[in-house]
Amino acid sequence: QSARSGLTMIGTVLVGRMSDRLGRSKVLWIGTAASLFSYTVNLQGASITAMWISLVPSSLLNQNFSVLKALFADYSSENGYSESERASAIGRLGMAVGLSFM
Repeated sequence: QSARSGLTMIGTVLVGRMSDRLGRSKVLWIGTAASLFSYTVNLQGASITAMWISLVPSSLLNQNFSVLKALFADYSSENGYSESERASAIGRLGMAVGLSFM
């Protein structure tokens, strides 16, 4: 668990910088591809080593919720939303994600 937390902490910085340089939507696709790769390695692997290897790309590159919140903030700024409207949109996003886990 601590290895995943450390990789996630490093990945947050990496993904944040990538999203500023490459664009938010491209980084969302990279995160989705990293998850797909991790699931594939985990599915095909037959050892504990494969499980640990599958943990790396997902932990490093799958920061999609943070990137999506930044994308919502960018979109609302470009379209002239007020601060309260932006906060409301991001709050509704968080609510939708929370409901999807129920």
